[in-house]
Amino acid sequence: MTSKNRHRTMVPDRDCIACGTKFVCHIDRGADGHSGVVRDEHGGIRWRYGVRKDDLGRSWANPFNKKDFVVVNAEMGEEIVVRRVSFFPPRFTIVDSQGVRGTVCMTSILRNKYTINVSEGQRWTFRMPLFKVGFWGGTDESPEFWVIEGPSKMQWSILIKPGIEDQPLVAALSFIHVERWNYS
Repeated sequence: MTSKNRHRTMVPDRDCIACGTKFVCHIDRGADGHSGVVRDEHGGIRWRYGVRKDDLGRSWANPFNKKDFVVVNAEMGEEIVVRRVSFFPPRFTIVDSQGVRGTVCMTSILRNKYTINVSEGQRWTFRMPLFKVGFWGGTDESPEFWVIEGPSKMQWSILIKPGIEDQPLVAALSFIHVERWNYS
């Protein structure tokens, strides 16, 4: 992709729309803005997310004592935890019962660009252009997932290309959604 195309809207093709994995990430209205659910395309709850109530204490990597963000599988109860590991630049690890699965790193002071690395060798840049409600992420060559914000900022509709493991990616996108809701 050339730099000329970076600001152009990237849309999914018909095959991706027909065969891709679809989710709706929705922040709970009555809560503190840090919890919510991820539903599949049929409306079933796949994951619940929120912050861990445990107090880990302050450290050089977490001077403001930011709580762990936890995504729980609604059926099996398995957890994925997004934990701060660096204050500047803001960097977080994605951890599950098997260990570190990847990282999320904010790469823009405007809070509109993140890199998501998953240990299976997948690395994406997630772009949220200012004053737009359609976002996309992928490699420099092509987008691999899309997000539409709305009807309110508390809801993101997510489309992922076929063949991409969705659980760590959706955990990262849910985390970014909560960060955008609470801090942007």
